[in-house]
Amino acid sequence: MVLKYHVSLEFLQLNTDKKLTFGANVASKLTTNIAEFANLPYTPVALGAANTLLGSTYQLWKNNGDSAKGNYFNAEYDWKLKFKGVAQYVDITANGNLAIIDNSGYVNTDGAATKSKVLAALTNFKAYGNSAVGAGVVKASVDSYAGLRAYIFTMAHPDAVVTAVGNQITVSMAGVIVFSFMLNSKSSANFTRLTSLTKMEAQAAGFNTAGIGALSQAVEVSVP
Repeated sequence: MVLKYHVSLEFLQLNTDKKLTFGANVASKLTTNIAEFANLPYTPVALGAANTLLGSTYQLWKNNGDSAKGNYFNAEYDWKLKFKGVAQYVDITANGNLAIIDNSGYVNTDGAATKSKVLAALTNFKAYGNSAVGAGVVKASVDSYAGLRAYIFTMAHPDAVVTAVGNQITVSMAGVIVFSFMLNSKSSANFTRLTSLTKMEAQAAGFNTAGIGALSQAVEVSVP
């Protein structure tokens, strides 16, 4: 199936270092090809300034800690606002023309609908106690990956075994399944490979861009 090309907004999910490289390239290309983009909502100079501010506040946050975090977050919000606004303008101006999208410095979406592939393990996973935030807090992170709807992070007892089969993640201890959860696009799910002849409690919750919603009331289930 052939699709119309658009300007991809996946740059909004890049980490800060990659945002800075991306932003500098967009500002430079728009400056070079300004004749094609006469009615930009933000000028290349304004984009460059937003990119510079993002970089400087990011460096201050890394050097000075949480005292500089607010300025960085404000700069990132401003960066996203400006670069997204220009991306939407370029998308309308290009109307599917790859050459115009390329001249803007932005990246085009795929021109064909393809079935999603099962992902390999994400790279550069890190997890560590974050005493700067408070007791009981652990920070986990991986490299950003374009096209994801969400990331899944798990924490488990060191004696637990965590396995993933399809959309189901299961936690076992001493050979007995103690917890399993399913990510599903439908409002029903079939759990498999549970420990037979055991009793468990089932719950459900919604997930959207705001995060995980409240859990439903627990229901006792006998596993056949």
